[in-house]
Amino acid sequence: MADTNKIAKLDKDNWQQFDIQFRAKLTLKGQAKALDQHGHEDSDMVKALLALHVCDQHLLLIDAADDSKAAYDALKRLYVSDTQARKLQLRRELTNLSKQPDESIAVYFNRAKHLEHRLVAAGLDVQDFPLTFLGGLPESYEMLVTVLTVGVDK
Repeated sequence: MADTNKIAKLDKDNWQQFDIQFRAKLTLKGQAKALDQHGHEDSDMVKALLALHVCDQHLLLIDAADDSKAAYDALKRLYVSDTQARKLQLRRELTNLSKQPDESIAVYFNRAKHLEHRLVAAGLDVQDFPLTFLGGLPESYEMLVTVLTVGVDK
């Protein structure tokens, strides 16, 4: 039987999506506890599945881990870091956030929300995020931006 539960491979900016989908897949298979317990009986199977769902740059990290929990924890540390370098990187992404010319508003919104979630996970303030999002829209959205921001300062 073909696997109908497709998961995008873990790459540089989709940890949250990957985490939710990979845990859901393991839950359906009855193997989710292997991510939370060292030496779980399903650890080898889950570690193998993990290797199949990450980009090549992570394979050595997974292979070197003692079990699936250690591998998953190592991946999580890479993506959910609150180090100063990570915070600086996220702030730069926020500063440069703008809708690309060939990007739909829905894709821009989803990309911005993903960045917002990563900022929150790193412990950064996102209070002005809606204004930053609106500020990243091109001039063709100026009327919408004006309408949405009229009452912001009141």
